[in-house]
Amino acid sequence: MIHAQFTDYIVVQDGKVVRYVEARWPATKKHSAGNVTVYRIDDEGTEKVRYLDYHPMCGYMVDLDFEDDTWYNVSGSCRALRTGSICCSSPLTERETAAILMVHPDFKWTLQKAGQVKPAEAMRLLTAWKKDHRTELLVGAHLDNLVANGNFLRMKNERQKAVLAFIRKTPEAERWTLAKITFVMHGRTPEDYNAWQQFRSSYGLGCAFDVFKYLDGNRMALDMYNDYIRMAKRVGHDVKDPYWKFPKELKKAHDKVMKEVERVEAAERLARKKEATRREREKKANFEKVVGKWLKKKVRKNGLVVSIPVDIKSVQHQAKILHQCLVSADYIGKMADRRCLLVFIATREGAPVATAEILPSGKVGQFYGDERSRESEKMKPGKEAREALDAWLHKFKPKWRKAA
Repeated sequence: MIHAQFTDYIVVQDGKVVRYVEARWPATKKHSAGNVTVYRIDDEGTEKVRYLDYHPMCGYMVDLDFEDDTWYNVSGSCRALRTGSICCSSPLTERETAAILMVHPDFKWTLQKAGQVKPAEAMRLLTAWKKDHRTELLVGAHLDNLVANGNFLRMKNERQKAVLAFIRKTPEAERWTLAKITFVMHGRTPEDYNAWQQFRSSYGLGCAFDVFKYLDGNRMALDMYNDYIRMAKRVGHDVKDPYWKFPKELKKAHDKVMKEVERVEAAERLARKKEATRREREKKANFEKVVGKWLKKKVRKNGLVVSIPVDIKSVQHQAKILHQCLVSADYIGKMADRRCLLVFIATREGAPVATAEILPSGKVGQFYGDERSRESEKMKPGKEAREALDAWLHKFKPKWRKAA
């Protein structure tokens, strides 16, 4: 990375006015002297950068490790380069002025009213003038804060005239931002605006002016107020209504809505619990309905018994003994919804051996034995179990939906 000095200049390229920022650096033990253009902006406001990196502690640095000289779109903020605040610049030369006016001859009146300007300021005025030629009037009136101000340019003519009339009546407003001007135009004082902005910048917090006045600039009260508004919305109060937006006693109002939130959340928990209970009952009933059709369908082969789980407890027992995810993967719900059928294989004494998932098409989905070991070969059921399952499938042919 190279520390450099930055300068800028204006040229015409491809019919557009373009401002370049050039980085220059002297020779050191690590690198030789050099220069390269690192930033450009045209009269459409399009910005490009190259060979440039930004470090919070060091500022803009030149990085020559880039493989080519491609110009890239600006991904962050290049304000210092755009405004020229880091550039050691001189006022526009006659050659630069002529280049600008060759492309935009009518811009000469704006330049004349602006007086001596540097390249960055000339580009700022030019891009604003291209968007709205009324920029010339603002420059002539020395209203620099309104030049290129998008909010001002979007105002209707009547509103713009009102702003300009206010500035004529209030000479100090020439130095104010548009936000401050419109604030005072609403009948409030510059002192109120300054105090409000100081409060916001000191704490880095968003806070509307009416809230700032209501809280009398109390930072600690703002935390309680924001919490109060959040909870008031939560319980359905209209926080745009002055009664709820600005309660007479914030602490009492905060405590009141906190209790309302507690009651609402308790009611919601109860409703969720009731709904969960209802769903479990429904699942159990559907499970039993499905199982009922298969309970008597058993096959005995190779000393093993193939059957359907008799109830939900038997599924839980099978899952525990064989370390399977029958419960956590909600195979009980899948059976209740007829998305699969569980078939258990056990010894004659009832010890679980394997579990098979039968899909609606009648095909076998998953078929595993003891899953304590996650090695697939060890989890596969033995030959006797596979033969027993095949016998059950051949005899009962489970199928309740055509394969897709």
